[in-house]
Amino acid sequence: MFKLIIRKEILNNLSSYKFSIIIILSTILILVSIFVMYRDYCLALDNYEILQQESKETIAVIPPTPLGIFAKGLDDNLCRSYESVRVIFVTRCAIKRVKSLI
Repeated sequence: MFKLIIRKEILNNLSSYKFSIIIILSTILILVSIFVMYRDYCLALDNYEILQQESKETIAVIPPTPLGIFAKGLDDNLCRSYESVRVIFVTRCAIKRVKSLI
């Protein structure tokens, strides 16, 4: 009896108007988000390639993360190129952006 009530409630909620609207809006939001994050990833990849070619004194240039399409996280706060001072051996962060979305 309890299974029958649960099944009826679940089927009733799945076939409701609100549920279909929410599923459609969620799908649209996810697709738009992936599209925007993909553009940001392509821009970061272009910046990486330009910085890699132009910097000769830079020790390391870190490429953008491929999973950055799905979540941004701390990607903007992390440095993408590191330079060192030869006398003191201090590593400092150099954030350079060649291109931006704005």
